[in-house]
Amino acid sequence: MPIPPVRHTTKTDTVFRWKAAGKQSEVMKAVRIELVGRPDFAGKMLSYADRRIWDAANGHVTPGNANKWREWNMARHITRVCSELATMSGLWFVDEVEYDEPEEINIFADS
Repeated sequence: MPIPPVRHTTKTDTVFRWKAAGKQSEVMKAVRIELVGRPDFAGKMLSYADRRIWDAANGHVTPGNANKWREWNMARHITRVCSELATMSGLWFVDEVEYDEPEEINIFADS
């Protein structure tokens, strides 16, 4: 069973990691909640990975699995590094498109 870590890059830290014991989905949701609550979280619009991390923290999607954690970690890291390099060169990335939050329709509600 994989250890549930998150590797995350900010403007001042290249990597930080959390580890905790317990049910992986609960641990990873708690980690994601802590991450998006940090003042140095770049926001859900920096990359699709940030959006997935934000969605997982807010219960819109599952926290994922070991394969998704690696995918999101790398996609987020590469986007952050490329964004910083572009900024140093006088270029900017266009943010991800903002979508409305998903809303579940109650099909059994009284009409």
